[in-house]
Amino acid sequence: MKDRITLSDDDQRRLQVVAWLCEGRCTTQQAAQILHCSERQVWRMKAAYRRAGVTGLVHGNRGRTPVHAVGAEVRAAVVVLAKTEGYAGYNHTHLQETLAAEHGIVVSRRTLGRVLTAAGLRSPRRVVANAIAAAANAHRKRVH
Repeated sequence: MKDRITLSDDDQRRLQVVAWLCEGRCTTQQAAQILHCSERQVWRMKAAYRRAGVTGLVHGNRGRTPVHAVGAEVRAAVVVLAKTEGYAGYNHTHLQETLAAEHGIVVSRRTLGRVLTAAGLRSPRRVVANAIAAAANAHRKRVH
């Protein structure tokens, strides 16, 4: 059984217009105007459609995990280490530096933040900063 391909609305529109083009119901120039792209791109889409059918119009990486994605094992290790007593009070930047130096786990600060936020662990610095900002806003409202 072949893999099922799910088409977005844009993909369905592209398929419809390229099919019209192959049937001779429109010109390359008209197809380019309908799809808001160049004639060269329409030629490329038409060739891909003739060569591979619907799969030729869909991006080749669709459904694949990105090569640079952080693996599930690394994510789990980061969450476990962040919850241990030794690292519990660290903000995300400090934790990222410590994980790289002591455990050899190299991830960007932004990735670390995304992983920990998804696990329900916010950076302590951010919680304090939000409380300070809220107190300052409350003070401004009282003064005016």
